[in-house]
Parts: sequence; structure tokens; C-alpha cells
Amino acid sequence: MLIHSPKHQTIDSLILAGGQSRRMGHPKALLEVSGKPLITHLTEQMAPLSQTLYIAARDKATSIQPWVASHQAEFIDDYYATDEGPLSAIAAGLKKTHNAWLWVASTDCFGDMNAVLSLLFTATTPPSSPIIFLNHIGRFQPLQALIHTDLTDDVIAWLDSGNRAVMPWYKKHNALAVEFTSPSFYSNLNSPEDYSGLLSHLAG
Repeated sequence: MLIHSPKHQTIDSLILAGGQSRRMGHPKALLEVSGKPLITHLTEQMAPLSQTLYIAARDKATSIQPWVASHQAEFIDDYYATDEGPLSAIAAGLKKTHNAWLWVASTDCFGDMNAVLSLLFTATTPPSSPIIFLNHIGRFQPLQALIHTDLTDDVIAWLDSGNRAVMPWYKKHNALAVEFTSPSFYSNLNSPEDYSGLLSHLAG
């Protein structure tokens, strides 16, 4: 199932760009790959596939905004004003969207996002779970996901109760992991070594 035209979309998308990047030592959204920051690669691919593209960047919005200026994207605040992790941004995105599904992508990834969305969408018919996420070559990628807006109130209640962890919330809703085998997709670029490995792969 490949998706080509925005007018056929029934989703909004959310890029998670507000992480602390402690191990990387540099905002991951601004890591340059093939002459452009990761955030630009993502917005170029995701904006045409979405009715509305949201970016949750917290205090990094000012530095990221110039790199997405050529695309229609709306910066949003996390559900909490303090840094409470990715579920706080996801809760804000679920509150904003008027569509059934929210496509969530972390900013520390590089690859064919059309293929990612196509694979995730194959698991929505018939509906099997309100959360569908990638298992990339045997490794869970919970922040590459489709999340149904029926869970908006639930994720807020989860956060309000003091929970912040993503995978326990996913397990609560029997989240479905779908296998993505593309060797040219990179996610969890958390350290300088991860980044160097991606650049070396592309150079080779």
C-alpha cells in the first residue's frame, strides 16, 4: 500500500525533535546527512504524506525552524511544560489531530519514510491494535508508530498518574510490532558512533 497524494490522507504526523541528545552532544535533528539535516529529510518526506505535520521540539524549535521553512509544519508544545519524555509530545499530538491516526516518527532516523508509513498502514486493515510500531530487523522502534486517537485520554491519564515509559503503555494496549527489514533504514542514532556508522554506510 503506497501513498502518493496528500488529498487521500487520513492522518496527521508528528516528528519528535525535543530529546536532550545527551549521548550525541549535538541536537540530533540538525545532524547533517547527504548535505541536509535529518529534520529536513524527514519533513521533505512526511509533509506530502500528511494532512498536517506537527513538530514537537521544545526549546529547540528556534534552531530547527529555518530547516523546515519550505514545508508546512506546525510546532507544538508538549502536553507538559516540563520535559516528561516522548509520551508528553505524543499526547499533545493526539490532542491536536482531527484524524483517526497519528503518525509518529523520532527525529533520529534516516531512510524511506514512505515505505515506513506504507508498512504501518497495512496493519490498520482490519484493525488489529490501536498502536502499530516498527520492529526493524529484530529491534523494537517504538517511536516509529501509528497511534489511534481513541487513546488520547488514556495516554493523558497514564502521564497524569506519573508514568512516563513508552513500552509499558504500549503493552497495556497490546501494541502490534510489524517487521521492517530494510537495511537502508536507520533509527536510534543516539551516539557519535551511530552517526559515523550511518555516514560510513552512505559513503560506501
